[in-house]
Amino acid sequence: MNKYRVIYYLCIIAFIANVSMMIGTLLGWFHILDSNYFFWSSLIFSLVFERIEKKVKERV
Repeated sequence: MNKYRVIYYLCIIAFIANVSMMIGTLLGWFHILDSNYFFWSSLIFSLVFERIEKKVKERV
């Protein structure tokens, strides 16, 4: 369970960084082409969150 918890927290940190980069795109800090990758990576992070939560609930 510790392994999943570490992965979960790392994904949360990466997701927060990703959201801040998407906001930075709106403010003009990044190019619009980069924001497309930020969007797709945030979708991947949400899928990882769901999968880890299911595995943790199965173990409990």
